[in-house]
Amino acid sequence: RVKDPETGEGDIEIRIIGKRPGEKQHEELLTSDANLTATPHEKILRAQEARLSQIEVAAMLREIEAAIAAGEPGRFRAVIERWITAPPGPAVQERS
Repeated sequence: RVKDPETGEGDIEIRIIGKRPGEKQHEELLTSDANLTATPHEKILRAQEARLSQIEVAAMLREIEAAIAAGEPGRFRAVIERWITAPPGPAVQERS
């Protein structure tokens, strides 16, 4: 149980120590405001994210399975890059 500061009961003490170096103040859930729509609550927005159809997902999975079966990581990466769009991030190095 969390320790109650008034009674001293409980075995888990919680201390507020502040933000650690490099720790974010808040988490960004969206990369753009382009696809946001209002809701009845002024502080809540709805994100309309693009998504693949079931047929597109099935085609992508077939391509991924073929790349894995062939043992071709470059082909696998190309399939993912063609089907999935994401904001630019750090480069991922391929294992040899």
